[in-house]
Amino acid sequence: MNFINIDAKSADLPSIVSLSQECFRSGLTQACRRAIVATEKFQLHSGSKDRYSCQTRLLGLEANLIMRMNKGPRNKWSSKAINDVKNLCSGL
Repeated sequence: MNFINIDAKSADLPSIVSLSQECFRSGLTQACRRAIVATEKFQLHSGSKDRYSCQTRLLGLEANLIMRMNKGPRNKWSSKAINDVKNLCSGL
């Protein structure tokens, strides 16, 4: 599987929220890939800043994005995952 490249500048919290919402809304593989790549970059950054609660929530969001990309139904946890990331990753 070839992932698309996203520059580090686009891997910020507002972008992750927007890309994740698009993935959950549409379920389109390309939208989900963009969200996964941005989320992965941001979770690596959060880990390097010792923001482990944020990093953990980002990993959970990634799992939800992967399930959605693999044609899983949008579940009730997708909105919670996004809200958790917004709350615990602000200021990074």
